[in-house]
Amino acid sequence: MRKPGVSGSFFAVSEEAIVDIDPEQQDAAPELVARAEVLVRKFPSSFWFRHPDAKIRTVEDVRIVIRRLRESGNRQAWNEAQDLVRCL
Repeated sequence: MRKPGVSGSFFAVSEEAIVDIDPEQQDAAPELVARAEVLVRKFPSSFWFRHPDAKIRTVEDVRIVIRRLRESGNRQAWNEAQDLVRCL
């Protein structure tokens, strides 16, 4: 007797086994995280809302850093955000 959701094919998997991975929630490369953390410290006025113990971990976290630098930073912050985008 077959289980529901599993066919006789070699490549068949149950629906429970399929995991949708959001690329934005994947861990960012350590070099990218380090660069983003440097920019957060360099432009603290753009991150006034940030908890001091917060960690940058995911690609989405890096995108938040980029967005805040563009929205509330000066021209130098905007240029640094552009450089960070190129690293993604």
